[in-house]
Amino acid sequence: MRANLVVMAGKQKGREIPLPATMFIIGRDPLCHLRPHSDLVSRRHCAIACWGGRVLVRDLKSANGTFLNRKRIQNQIEVRDGDVLDVGDLSFAFRISVDPNEVDPGFAEDSVQWLLVDGDDSEVLDPAVSTQMIDLSTLDPAPSGTPDESDQAAGGKGSKGLSAGKYLKDYLES
Repeated sequence: MRANLVVMAGKQKGREIPLPATMFIIGRDPLCHLRPHSDLVSRRHCAIACWGGRVLVRDLKSANGTFLNRKRIQNQIEVRDGDVLDVGDLSFAFRISVDPNEVDPGFAEDSVQWLLVDGDDSEVLDPAVSTQMIDLSTLDPAPSGTPDESDQAAGGKGSKGLSAGKYLKDYLES
């Protein structure tokens, strides 16, 4: 299985972000894989897990919520090809393809238990990872009716940039 996030708006529209065959964390914490520079995104906002032939999204108790197809995720939900993920004022579409020849390694539920525990446990991500900046100041405003529209109207600060760990930096430079 191959899974990508496709940027839905702005200068990077259409750019694909490949998801690893493990865990991908979105948030402002310096140890997250994708770091939107936005007050609308929590330190550890959401996690995407790709394994066992499934792609799962879990909200990590974010302040402004994680939305799939314009509906707020309360816990964890399985996503399908074409589903739209909204994190803060950013929007991504999932592009998921399955290789029929691929062997399914399965997955152990207890391997993601650290995501369910409160506390500052981000040391599981490599703190030595370098960052890459992407200018998102030219992103189109969120479409009418999106969850963050009221936040923006109330003076909320949107994304000014995005940082990516070494995994994404290498991809974006290719």
